[in-house]
Amino acid sequence: MLAELDQLMQQYQRDGDPSALASGMHQLLRRVARRHDVLAAQQRGNAWRQTLARVPVDAGTLDRLMALEQVIYRAPVPFDQAAASAAVRQWLRLALKPTKWKHATSAPSNDGARS
Repeated sequence: MLAELDQLMQQYQRDGDPSALASGMHQLLRRVARRHDVLAAQQRGNAWRQTLARVPVDAGTLDRLMALEQVIYRAPVPFDQAAASAAVRQWLRLALKPTKWKHATSAPSNDGARS
């Protein structure tokens, strides 16, 4: 997964497409999260943030991870690719270790999931 993140960053250096970079990063997060929560592929908003928060990272990192959707789905918005890459890398390093995942605090919720 970390090698895939490196490939995404290299591609970004070549094409400068922030939406493609954010989309690729977001997909990596979803793939890893699905290993621990089958609903992760469909979650949005607070439900997605709660899933990301099951990995012990600080609030600033969570904010950068959540901002990826803004870059993907909205008109051009400011995007700090270096900060986003660092946040994704930090989250992935921890998330790839099953012992780092906190147990879900409640039953899975569809809040924020697509219908």
